[in-house]
Amino acid sequence: TAPPLSGNRNFRLLWAGEGVSVLGSMTTAVVLPLLAVTAFGAGPLWMGALTASAWVPWLVVGLPAGAWVDRLDARRVIMVADLVAAAAVALVPIAWALDVLTLTQLAVTAAATGTASVFVRTAGPALIPRVVGLDALPAANARLVGTESAMQVAGPGLGGALVAVVSAGYALVVDAVSFLVSAWCLHR
Repeated sequence: TAPPLSGNRNFRLLWAGEGVSVLGSMTTAVVLPLLAVTAFGAGPLWMGALTASAWVPWLVVGLPAGAWVDRLDARRVIMVADLVAAAAVALVPIAWALDVLTLTQLAVTAAATGTASVFVRTAGPALIPRVVGLDALPAANARLVGTESAMQVAGPGLGGALVAVVSAGYALVVDAVSFLVSAWCLHR
């Protein structure tokens, strides 16, 4: 039996990692399109392609991801997804610094993070009951959903502020770090 939420170190780590990850992802939801517009003058077609790139993985990988996650350790699935997303996002500021960034790379990054999100969202419901037990599941889900909602509100503002301070190309470092923090929290 898992300890109550207040004393459950594993839940606190899961909760913190998820909160930081969602904050980073919501930051990127603003920064990636801003980068496309400001650096490349992207028009409606590219903006639609960027948005579609993030959501197409749900159509393509969504169903098989459920079957794969059922056969694998949910915690490891989320950790690998976080690391893949961190690498994909980290390549954008690197390419920006080297002056080799392209709109295609932004679309591939959106697809990679979208795919990682499919696996995280699929594995999460399998992991949470293992961490908190069935008795604390409603309270744990409430905390996770509440935190996710708060980060969805805070993230875009943070993204805009980061673009104003460090430029859109470098603002994505925050999301790469957020995925690493999430993976580290799950590892602990």
